[in-house]
Amino acid sequence: MSTKQKKAEELKLITTPNRILEAVARFSVYQWRAYATIIELFEDEAKKSFADGQLAIQSFLNQQTIVLAIPLKKISKPSEYRDVKKALVAMSKTECEIPYSEKGEKRIVTGTLFTLDMPNEPNWKSTVRLHFHPEVAKLFLTFPRNHRNAPVFYSKFSPDVVRKIKNLYVIKLYFLLCLWRYRDIVYKSIDDLYQILGVGSKYPRFTDFKKHVLVPAYNILLAHGDVWFNIDDPFFYKKVGIKTIGVNFKLLTQESLATQHKKIESIKAMLINGYRFSIDDFEEIEDVLIKLPYDQIANKIIELSEKLIGNNKVDHPKRYIITALNNMKSK
Repeated sequence: MSTKQKKAEELKLITTPNRILEAVARFSVYQWRAYATIIELFEDEAKKSFADGQLAIQSFLNQQTIVLAIPLKKISKPSEYRDVKKALVAMSKTECEIPYSEKGEKRIVTGTLFTLDMPNEPNWKSTVRLHFHPEVAKLFLTFPRNHRNAPVFYSKFSPDVVRKIKNLYVIKLYFLLCLWRYRDIVYKSIDDLYQILGVGSKYPRFTDFKKHVLVPAYNILLAHGDVWFNIDDPFFYKKVGIKTIGVNFKLLTQESLATQHKKIESIKAMLINGYRFSIDDFEEIEDVLIKLPYDQIANKIIELSEKLIGNNKVDHPKRYIITALNNMKSK
């Protein structure tokens, strides 16, 4: 099942520049959790910047060093503290590449994100302090703006979702989906997907990649995510012969589900008013209503209705409509 209902307040979404979710680094799961928490701790300043531009946070950026404090219990369980300590130490020495644009030129900032100050023996009360250079912090906090001075090229994501994911590739796939959350469908070739996720040669067979990355991502994001995809969509896999060359991520969010629900209700109203459809009739075309685009279904119903006007050869118009709609699935 690829749809779900969830209270909107369960997940807090943070607005962040696209460049931050596009960062390239050989981080572990613990390190990506810390990365997500860094974005969360910058949230108050990011909100000011988003609303009023860089001048609103200039005094914050004018500090010689910007310090963020992260309680270890926020990113790990007590039994994991020693492992997290090692991960954070390694993260402070790991190169991270963040893309950005300046006057139309694509550029990158590369280097370590922060220096680290933490206890030798971490425990449940331990807090680690991360020291950022202001120019690094600015990448997290400032947004490109258009000719009207409105922020552009930004996304929303949930740090809580990242902290629940234990699969490295699923975290990176979640970031990718967040970048495109306002699109209906995003196509990625298998080669591009492997490169974006940093899979390398680990899963040379697509069946293994599907088993260890796509299916876990589908299950995890369906259960916990604010954006997920429909792995059951008949057009999810793009193939040449028997070889899968890409995937079409049909993206779903609570907002898109609400919109989809309204469209389905609109179609149902057409069929009830025109052909007295019942609950049993709608059960026969349930797959069509869920899986096919609204415009395609609505246009088909209009086309069929026009054919039925003055046509005495069709004895059972309702059955004719049901059959024609179900036939759309095989095309």
